[in-house]
Amino acid sequence: MERIDPLPAALGPSLTTAGIAPDKIRVTVRSDLGADGAFGESWFVLTEDELVVLEPDGVVRARVAHPDVRAVHATAIVGGGVFGVHTKSDSQDLLRYSNVVAAKFAYVARWMGEEIEHAKGDRDDPPVWDFEEDKKFCKQCGLALHDEYAPCPACTKKHRVLMRIFSYLGPYKRAAALIIAFLMFTTVISLVPTYFNRIVIDDVLKMGGAAETGDLSGAPVKRFFRSIQSAAVALSICVGLLVLTHILTHVLDILRGRLAAWLTFHIVSDIRTELYAKLHSLSLRFFDKRKTGTVISHITEDSSRLQFFLLESLSFIVIDMLLLFGIGFMLFWLNWRLACFVLIPVPMIVFGAGWFWKRVRSLWHRAYRRSSKLYDVVGDSVSGIRVVRAFGRQKGEVERFDEANADSRDYFINAERMWATYYPILGFTVTLGSLIVWYAGGLQIIAGEMTLGTLMAFQGYLGMFYGPLRHISPVINWASRSMTAAERIFEVIDSEAEQEDDGTLVAVPEVSGDVKFTNMTFGYDAHKPVLRDITLHVEAGEMIGLVGHSGAGKSTMINLICRFYEPDSGVLQIDGVDITKIRLEDLRRQIGVVLQEPYLFSGTIAENISYAHPDATMEQIIAAAKAANAHEFVVKFPDGYDTQVGERGGRLSGGERQRISISRAILHNPRILILDEATSSVDVQTEQKIQQAIDRLVQNRTTFAIAHRLSTLRNADRLLVLDKGKAVECGSHEDLMEQKGVYFKLVETQRKVSEIRSKQTAVEG
Repeated sequence: MERIDPLPAALGPSLTTAGIAPDKIRVTVRSDLGADGAFGESWFVLTEDELVVLEPDGVVRARVAHPDVRAVHATAIVGGGVFGVHTKSDSQDLLRYSNVVAAKFAYVARWMGEEIEHAKGDRDDPPVWDFEEDKKFCKQCGLALHDEYAPCPACTKKHRVLMRIFSYLGPYKRAAALIIAFLMFTTVISLVPTYFNRIVIDDVLKMGGAAETGDLSGAPVKRFFRSIQSAAVALSICVGLLVLTHILTHVLDILRGRLAAWLTFHIVSDIRTELYAKLHSLSLRFFDKRKTGTVISHITEDSSRLQFFLLESLSFIVIDMLLLFGIGFMLFWLNWRLACFVLIPVPMIVFGAGWFWKRVRSLWHRAYRRSSKLYDVVGDSVSGIRVVRAFGRQKGEVERFDEANADSRDYFINAERMWATYYPILGFTVTLGSLIVWYAGGLQIIAGEMTLGTLMAFQGYLGMFYGPLRHISPVINWASRSMTAAERIFEVIDSEAEQEDDGTLVAVPEVSGDVKFTNMTFGYDAHKPVLRDITLHVEAGEMIGLVGHSGAGKSTMINLICRFYEPDSGVLQIDGVDITKIRLEDLRRQIGVVLQEPYLFSGTIAENISYAHPDATMEQIIAAAKAANAHEFVVKFPDGYDTQVGERGGRLSGGERQRISISRAILHNPRILILDEATSSVDVQTEQKIQQAIDRLVQNRTTFAIAHRLSTLRNADRLLVLDKGKAVECGSHEDLMEQKGVYFKLVETQRKVSEIRSKQTAVEG
């Protein structure tokens, strides 16, 4: 049966020629590189008898019989990888592939390796084929995604971003409706002054001549002013109405502005809250692909741009759209022939704006990505300022910042240059339209077809009509920046959460602490396994020490128990329940962690101890601190438990931070305890106090401990020895020492290092 990539029908005759029976084919995978390493095509075919590599034309490039294969490898190289086999006599590379399909060949290599181990008897159960299509490709369009947890940019409807923002108006419908009413009323009133200018010029200022002729024809407003005998009175009434109109317009603007500010800040606050809450629901894989500065920029910079758009740009857009329709009606009502001349530049302005939108939006998107990288550099330098100073790397960090700053600067310059070039061209187009109206309208006045007041009113409306069109460019400029920021925000909000409740999750309010690994394999990148085929059963209350060289996979096992990541294959169970089926809030409530570098939040000592239980009483906090041997140094501070620990606990020593961390774990009272190098960064005296606290903490709990000093794990019930991601030994300290295997060598190495250090200390003394 064909797996992963189905063979094309054109290769059917070639299979027959090569003596490959279709019913014996087990796996087929397509490589996207040819024999010369250039982009092309080649096929890996695994049958029940052999491994075969086929060219697209059916030519067999390589074939290896199953009995000759001792191991299979998928080795990563720059830009891709090499798939090959180790035989009885040599090592043979079969084909190459790019990073696009690397995960497929890595999976096949691992699966075949497990089959070989099963055939040798080194593995009890045969491997289970559970390959899933790479999630880094969009399921709709097949586009490769830069982030497997983010939505596909090609499938994201850009015009829906604005509608997505409007969806947050739900709780504020009345305020939004009132703002729209203010906008419409203000727009209508703003059309009145220009019309009154026409009346003043054509009727009020010429009232003497009109009274003599007795001409009372025209609109009701014109007849009203012509009926007034005194020109001064008519002018006073007209100016008074203009003043009243302007006062009313500005009052409405004030009310609208105050209400818009209230509504905008509430909407952005809601979006920012949803964004921050979503960040806490995402898996660690999401943060592995992003730096701290990038994440912070989503919450601060992007939300600020969106806030500016809603408060300023959106009002301009709505007002300008209303003005366009209202003024357009007035222009055609005053003089429809002259209004036709007004429309001449409109297509150039509208189509030019569309062209500009597409290009400037792409430029701003790239500029903001460079800006995020700049935040990353700053975040790295500030967070590691002690390391920078210790190694005298201030100049190097400044150079790194200058490089990122220059990159960001250049992209922003390109975006601003495009805007600076387009806007004057737009201004000339608008001016050209105004000049055309002056010429055509002047000819109509000379011919007696139109009055001067009508032309002046027409020019007044014309300025108001072209105003919104002139604003299209800066509004598009603001909107493109804001929509890019909104897309980045919604990209995070739409990212796949760490766990979605599909109705199959199991509520586990309490666990006994029975943990079982079964044929579990995991890699931070799917094609680079860190743990391979781990099988281990830890009974409730048992203490397991994890031992191995750096990079052997000890911390990775801890990460899987905490379900920071999910196994690529195999099963991890707690109390007989698959860990992926347990509700995360229930699971994390049962797990306590004491890290090598404990993280303390800015606040008091009491707040940090009670972090997992904010409602804990002071008596409970003190009891936890006493159990962790922390009470004795806490009470020596002038403020005691109200002492501020500073950023990341910087005002406390390493040993004090560690004991506060243990106090936090004791108060949390977990059923499963994780100790990750909890005593490696302290002196001997502090280690003794911490070890005493740990001895109290591990009682009646399932404990997984990683320790730099192997001597601290002698109290463990069993030791699991990891080597290159595999569990190579398991047993008590005495049993493993008798075996004289990997663990024995580690202990001997540490003993020799300790002897050398003791001799050096004696010589220096």
